[in-house]
Amino acid sequence: MTIENLSATVFCFTSRVAAMSAFLQQLGLRPRITSQRSNDDGPVYAVLAGRNGRVALHHTTDADQAGQRSLVVGTDDFDEAMAALTEEGLTTTQWDEAFGRAGGIATDRGDLWIDDTGHADAYGYVLHSETAGPVDVQAVLFSAELDGDRELLHELGFLPPASPDDSGETWTAPHGGAVHLHPETDQVSAEQSWQVALGFETSAELDDLVEALHEAGHQDARRDEWALTVTDPDGHEVQVFPARS
Repeated sequence: MTIENLSATVFCFTSRVAAMSAFLQQLGLRPRITSQRSNDDGPVYAVLAGRNGRVALHHTTDADQAGQRSLVVGTDDFDEAMAALTEEGLTTTQWDEAFGRAGGIATDRGDLWIDDTGHADAYGYVLHSETAGPVDVQAVLFSAELDGDRELLHELGFLPPASPDDSGETWTAPHGGAVHLHPETDQVSAEQSWQVALGFETSAELDDLVEALHEAGHQDARRDEWALTVTDPDGHEVQVFPARS
């Protein structure tokens, strides 16, 4: 069921789109799409991009929904991809979104959202082109069955790491984005869903980034020998690792 021209995005429901956007820009991401529709907090929808990978922010007033993060895969040939998946006998659905179309396929982890990244009509949205900083976005997927999830990611079209590692491994999407497959821990148990954590790798100096986050009001930003850790505006702990050479 390989999806051609595969990309990966972390989709975040949040009640604080503006605050989350500002936080992500502190890490080096830059806006790509913002909705013209807004509320007192600013745009109700925004997509920000890193050097590799994207984060989509969607406003919600539902307290149970706010803070949820999921993997969304995309393709710029949506019709062909959905037709091919249907022909393979997979259960698929399609619907219209405010920005393009979307669909879903049933997998062993539950329904996976597929986005139409080839949609060209930007009516109601503002497109941006500012160059992002040296930061890569990762969807951190916790797994209780690493071998099964490796097979699933491979079937979707993600490219495996050179050396599989049970301590965590990054599977890349050919057209941008990545999934960091991580074994479940005592603190985080795996769910049979596509809910993920938001993770990053950066070529920026972590000490400089900690200082910038402190100046922006994120006083809990700190680093150890492995990574920078900070709480985002939705209350989730986010880790930023040095980019691998």
